[in-house]
Amino acid sequence: MTTNRRHPTASVDSGPPTDPGPPMPAGDRIPAEPGPASHRDVRDAVLGYLGVAITGPVLPLEVYLVSMRRSAFARQHAAEALRVSWAVILYGICALIIAGMLALDSVTVAVIIVGPLVLAFWLVLVVHLVRAARAASRGEPPREFPGWLRVSSRK
Repeated sequence: MTTNRRHPTASVDSGPPTDPGPPMPAGDRIPAEPGPASHRDVRDAVLGYLGVAITGPVLPLEVYLVSMRRSAFARQHAAEALRVSWAVILYGICALIIAGMLALDSVTVAVIIVGPLVLAFWLVLVVHLVRAARAASRGEPPREFPGWLRVSSRK
């Protein structure tokens, strides 16, 4: 007769343990199947998307960490917003490099070329973020962003 590793005093033949341990508090559970999202979850998801254009990854990261164990809906939307915000940071670094290279010749040329590019990128970003926030407000799963606007691809 071999012993069970989880319960050394119980044998394998004795069946499942009768005491499963203390129940997990309801606030710490993540729903197994996605159901209708609560108003708070929808608000958090929308706030995560719209925060990308203003705060970068700060607000989506906060939403992700707060909703990590509470809501799968808000966590998935915050994770998608984080992917987009990291891509925005990388594009910002690239714009700074281009501006620095152009500023070696003329600061005016750097501002004239990089300024409109950054503005156009920000406007396209805001359009995609508003579309994603509207989808989240309707309770839909995270929408697919263009591949050039995400750091990692979704499965």
